[in-house]
Amino acid sequence: MKTVIAFFILIAGVTLSSCKKNGVPQPDYDDSAAVHETISIKVVATQPSPWDSAHGRFVDSLTFDQEVPVGGEIAGVNAATFKAGIGVGGFGLSYAPNLDPPAVFSIGYAALPMIYSDFLVNHTYSDTTTNLAFVTTMLNGNGPGRYFKDTVPADGTTMPTATYFSQAYFTTKFTSTQLGNYDTTYFATGVISGHEILTFGTTDPNKYVQRWDFVVTFNNLTVNVLP
Repeated sequence: MKTVIAFFILIAGVTLSSCKKNGVPQPDYDDSAAVHETISIKVVATQPSPWDSAHGRFVDSLTFDQEVPVGGEIAGVNAATFKAGIGVGGFGLSYAPNLDPPAVFSIGYAALPMIYSDFLVNHTYSDTTTNLAFVTTMLNGNGPGRYFKDTVPADGTTMPTATYFSQAYFTTKFTSTQLGNYDTTYFATGVISGHEILTFGTTDPNKYVQRWDFVVTFNNLTVNVLP
């Protein structure tokens, strides 16, 4: 477990140390036809269930590096937040190619409910919730299974208690107005990481536990602002 956590910290540190600091001029995408975007999604089963162990689902990752039109997105990747001051907050991110099931990886808005379109750079946002906030079906849509595959012991349940933790750190934020819309074309660089803990024990919350950790690093990613 300590090794995995240290690995995530190292990734975040390397990524952030290479990002531009405040005060450095950002790219002027008002005069550009395309933007170079990258994103990497990594998921690790830090406490795999017996089902996960039997099927070898311990680590999975996706990486994309593409030139996209200004206002466009990497195929299958969507990031969005809400306008400031409307009472509904949250930053969501997903990878959903044209597959069944459609969502391969997603961080729900409940995971980071305090982030709006006026989000700060060089500031850590974090939140813990029991709302559905993290979904992964990595490995071509065949991701993690339940802790119990066929039968449930007397002190176990198929409806686990779930706890989610997420944190986000943005190092750049800039906009393009060439599309004539000042609200919806944002670009951001940063890191989002966190975990999902599923507790299946009915009498001992520590007896049957499944945990997944994730880290998402991105550069110049298009962020849609929802109305």
